[in-house]
Amino acid sequence: MSKGWNQSLHSQAIREQGRQIHVRGMDQQIGISRLSVLLLCSAALVSAAMAQDNIGEPAGEPGYVVSSAGTTAVWATENTREGIWNAMMSKEVYGTSGTLIRLRVFGGQDMPAHPLSDLAKSPNFAVWALKDPESGNLDRIQIVKVWPNPQTGHPMEKVYDIAWSDMENRKPGEDGKLRPVGYTVDIATATYTNDIGDSQLLAEWSDPDFDPTVPVAYYVRVLEIPTPRWSTYDAVKLGVAPPAEVPATIQERAWSSPIWYTPSPELREMAAEQGIGIKPVRHASPSNQ
Repeated sequence: MSKGWNQSLHSQAIREQGRQIHVRGMDQQIGISRLSVLLLCSAALVSAAMAQDNIGEPAGEPGYVVSSAGTTAVWATENTREGIWNAMMSKEVYGTSGTLIRLRVFGGQDMPAHPLSDLAKSPNFAVWALKDPESGNLDRIQIVKVWPNPQTGHPMEKVYDIAWSDMENRKPGEDGKLRPVGYTVDIATATYTNDIGDSQLLAEWSDPDFDPTVPVAYYVRVLEIPTPRWSTYDAVKLGVAPPAEVPATIQERAWSSPIWYTPSPELREMAAEQGIGIKPVRHASPSNQ
């Protein structure tokens, strides 16, 4: 946690070369990982009967609406209880939808000299992502910004594409949005190719819309190219059509621990002295507006 002006601006910077530790988690007792899902066509891992239960209509909620296991990753200096705990307390963690993307995020802001105008400097971010060698290439890196509307308190969100594959030829449109990376999935065979996307992406970024008087949180999101969803692998194994109720493909992803910025009491006092008001944030529930 930084001190002074930005008391809630956390950095995910790790100060020593660390090792990465993964933990799986899901609601199904079999605890099948995405790597196992990718190998589902091998009967050595999952039987056709299990696949039938997943794709069919068991008692309760249909199995096909559930995703495969997600992953929690921790950048720790050592594989010990203390090392992992310290990394979690330092927010040097991230999650994924199951893929083993490697993701590093560093964020921070220089201490301002004195006037409020100096405080308008945006936090800076450095982001690096490396693909899972057993999964799809990377499509893009995004930073998701969330903040309360100063007038209403309603939650606001904006997504910035900060790095993407084939940047020389793939440009944002007139609306500022980046076109899709492409599509190589063959649903009939539950296969894809890595002819699109990149194996790694990196970028430096600062918020072009930063307002130092408004609290804000940022997190990084990394998207893979489209690949078959686990239910599509099951359907091919069983020789049936993929369930129409869920997408046949998915863009696996990773998302970082958020980095928070909160205006310090000193900044609020300085803003008030200069006639810049910071309205109190109200609850976003419509019943409390």
